[in-house]
Amino acid sequence: MTVDVVGSGDPLVLICGLATTRSIWRHVAPLLAASRQVVTLDVPGFGSARPAGSGFDLAVVADQIAQDLQAAGVCAPYDLVGTRWAGRSP
Repeated sequence: MTVDVVGSGDPLVLICGLATTRSIWRHVAPLLAASRQVVTLDVPGFGSARPAGSGFDLAVVADQIAQDLQAAGVCAPYDLVGTRWAGRSP
């Protein structure tokens, strides 16, 4: 499981874009943790997270993220913030 939880209050889940890791939130998470429970995680198959099944199916990935959050004790409802990959288009 690759979930970090800091702070207390209403949960705020920060998900990184594909091909990045939860470390992109390292400067923002402590600031947000002053008033929220901040949760950062690696998307399955990236960073230190194991792949969710074979291939890359978004439904399977979403299910794995939900399971990881539950295992970390993060209960819904929670607010969700994500990033997208900002690479160049072909």
